[in-house]
Amino acid sequence: RDEVATENGKRYVSAAERELSRVIEITRQTLHFYRESNRPVDVKIGSLVDEVLALYRRKLTSKGISLLKDIGMCGPLLALPGELRQVISNLVVNAIDATPRGGRIRIRLKEASSGDGRGTRGIKFLVGDNGMGIPRQSLRRIGDAFFTTKGQEGTGLGMWVTRGILQKYNGRMHLSSSTEKHRHGTVVSIFLPYGSISGVQPQALAS
Repeated sequence: RDEVATENGKRYVSAAERELSRVIEITRQTLHFYRESNRPVDVKIGSLVDEVLALYRRKLTSKGISLLKDIGMCGPLLALPGELRQVISNLVVNAIDATPRGGRIRIRLKEASSGDGRGTRGIKFLVGDNGMGIPRQSLRRIGDAFFTTKGQEGTGLGMWVTRGILQKYNGRMHLSSSTEKHRHGTVVSIFLPYGSISGVQPQALAS
């Protein structure tokens, strides 16, 4: 009985160490992105998308994932490049993890209106996968700190960080997902308006 308890204890410690390592890594990446620039600049988001996809090209290839990419012409966004790169990276990584071997991921970037009746102009970035989908009861918890649909492989911090960054830029995120047998997958779309970061006026940036 003591031996069983010892083995269970070792497994718990090992699992805790793996989880701590993942938390440290995502924290390190986030802090690296934040340190990259300390003031907003005009960012070409299409270039950021290409940079992120280049980082994960090997992972896409190893899983045999087909990437369907449609990058339209968009104006620059006033932003911290590292923060937007973090958002894009989180969405792409989640799609890769959810997509089965030989599956496909669709990425689309275009100019769009806010769709809330105000006619605010900005960019819409969409990432879709043909994974197994997210159950409805879990879908509404996406973005909660430490909630993950990846089991032992996830930290539950990626989407939480993403939501926080989007709030800073007055952006919005929409998730739709299906777990139906012949029509499964998840689509995440974000809208980011052209203009200033929340609480920071353009004239203040020039001073």
